[in-house]
Amino acid sequence: MYNDYRGPNRETWKYTYTSEQLVVHALAKLAEVGKKEAAARETAAALLKDASVRSDDPRLSQTRKDIEQFGNEAEQARVFVNEFTRNPTREFQLSLGDVVYFGLESGDAL
Repeated sequence: MYNDYRGPNRETWKYTYTSEQLVVHALAKLAEVGKKEAAARETAAALLKDASVRSDDPRLSQTRKDIEQFGNEAEQARVFVNEFTRNPTREFQLSLGDVVYFGLESGDAL
């Protein structure tokens, strides 16, 4: 069967995109992750204001983890936006995971 065949090259292909093509997707990723970080911060604030929530509450622990995760990802997205804006003609070789991360698999990046 064709689908069972795992070719040695398919997962290692590289895809070339210019900064100009990537910046729009990086901005969208930044907005998406920024909203998630803000929502996690609002949840943490609400939990901290609630006197019935203990400091070792699992919801508070998870919210703190979410803030850290989304904050780190937002920071990375800001760096991507900065880099892509700085030199719009630069070419980047993206792996399959990078293409999916930036949402380029939908085909509207062409």
